[in-house]
Amino acid sequence: MVTKSSRLAIEVPESTGLAALAKLATASYETLEHELRATIVELQGQALRFKTVIDNISQGICFFDADERLI
Repeated sequence: MVTKSSRLAIEVPESTGLAALAKLATASYETLEHELRATIVELQGQALRFKTVIDNISQGICFFDADERLI
């Protein structure tokens, strides 16, 4: 006995399924690329703010990492 969903899967040409998969992959890639570019822009802004602060401090400054090591 063939179920309705099985019949639909049989009736859909494989090329249509591959086209849909390719379209989904492209959309996913574009979304990830957009998010990555937004993250890069945000980090560049943060780096510029840090550089500006460090360049304008007249006293010395020390940075420590999460393990309290001087970096």
